[in-house]
Amino acid sequence: AITVLDPADRLGGVLRTERIAGQPLDVGAEAFVARRPEVPALLGELGLSAKQITTTGARPLIYSEGRLHQLPKDTVNGIPSRPSE
Repeated sequence: AITVLDPADRLGGVLRTERIAGQPLDVGAEAFVARRPEVPALLGELGLSAKQITTTGARPLIYSEGRLHQLPKDTVNGIPSRPSE
């Protein structure tokens, strides 16, 4: 048996499904940083090592106003990496 304690009224932390314009959209974390050894070690313990994928290094694009746009270079997943901006 596993006991899960969560201070929120539902499990999942920041992961949740929101409805936007009547459509379900999963929001929250979608990746984790595997630079430290703890994450790959945890994946190994859970038997999930074969499921780990890495990024291609390609910069993501955003489709808006009929064309593709590059994200600004000083962002992390589209979020400004410098608080002053």
